[in-house]
Amino acid sequence: MHEDDETTQDFSVYENSTFGIKINYPKNWTIESQKEEYPLTNVAIFYSPENKDYVQVHIYTYDYTNTEIESLRELLNDAIDSFTLPPNDFPEFKLLRTSITSTDNLAGMPAYVLEGDYKDPEFGKQMILEQGMIKDNINYYIRYFASPSQYQNYLDEVESMIQSFEIQNN
Repeated sequence: MHEDDETTQDFSVYENSTFGIKINYPKNWTIESQKEEYPLTNVAIFYSPENKDYVQVHIYTYDYTNTEIESLRELLNDAIDSFTLPPNDFPEFKLLRTSITSTDNLAGMPAYVLEGDYKDPEFGKQMILEQGMIKDNINYYIRYFASPSQYQNYLDEVESMIQSFEIQNN
């Protein structure tokens, strides 16, 4: 058995035909589908098996049809605003890193990456990684939330999920 075969065996596939998306996720994680809300939709949440710690991966779409977004930089600035402007869902948010490089992509499209931390009222200090892009006026982005003690532990699995993300032509 090749090493690659083993990796794919540890993952299951989540597909959502409504949004035309597909992603691999660790087999021992659970999924919660979300209700559709326009223009921002939280499509699905993936939970790690460690319920004692906060580890989640969210897939979102946001319809920018009525808003002009010219560049990934604008999209990234919009993402940063969503963490820093009221209503403050991310108290004490601190931006740790951003990037838009040729190696940053999501579903084969150029993407932005941002990393930060904030203080969750229920779970305390949390770290967040977000990767997003825009295709046909739809912003697709994936957010990874974890407590600082778990962030590195799950980062490889989450990066595999992000790399596996696909948008099917619908």
